[in-house]
Amino acid sequence: KSESGALDVFCPALPVRSLQQGASPPIDLSLERGLGRLQLDSGGFALDRELVAVLGLREPAAALAYAEHTDAEVIAALLTLKSVATFKPDRPGRLAQVCDWAERFCCDGLGLQPERLHSALEQLDADARETLPGADALVSNFVDSTRWSNFELWMRLLPRQVRSDLSGRLLCPRFFVVDLASAPWSPFDIDKSFPILQRGGCLFIGQPFETFGSPDPVRQGYQLEAELVDNFWHEEDHVLTELRLGSVRVLYS
Repeated sequence: KSESGALDVFCPALPVRSLQQGASPPIDLSLERGLGRLQLDSGGFALDRELVAVLGLREPAAALAYAEHTDAEVIAALLTLKSVATFKPDRPGRLAQVCDWAERFCCDGLGLQPERLHSALEQLDADARETLPGADALVSNFVDSTRWSNFELWMRLLPRQVRSDLSGRLLCPRFFVVDLASAPWSPFDIDKSFPILQRGGCLFIGQPFETFGSPDPVRQGYQLEAELVDNFWHEEDHVLTELRLGSVRVLYS
């Protein structure tokens, strides 16, 4: 705030996701060294903050919910195998040995043949979800899906007076507004696709799942965030904001 008491800047600096205090040790973003250090003698892994950070899970809370599960070490090994298959499928260096041990541990613990384990982890279909413990954590982190900006939740939480006046509004993710506003000034051609849903007189813009040609930097980004931020597994609150662009009323989060 300024000296006058006016609010100059408002930003989502959430207390549960603050920068860690004190000097951090050097951060090693190597998947090979990280998993080699964390693997147990059994071939499994402890399902904890350190592992989900190294794996670069995009939904760490879904995995950590199984930390006290009787099959927690198996679930951690399954997450590890799926993460390696996603980010470094060629298994360079020590990753081959790490994965061999993890596979044997999972097969012994679940009573599966290696071929069945590989198929279940690759497909993550309905049959696999009945076979693998902690399958919803695998699906949350590794199954591509379109994100609909929580529009159903918005409809439930908005005050009744606001819900009755939503007709004709555009509800979208924040980055869509940024892309839309910056496009006229961009010197480059922009080609992006967004899923669209019309419902109740409103237009909803979804968030397409993005694929990356070289995914390990994505994992490293999640790992780096986890190393620098406290409570990185917490779900974040979202502020719903209305922006008027001429005759268009945009709600974004």
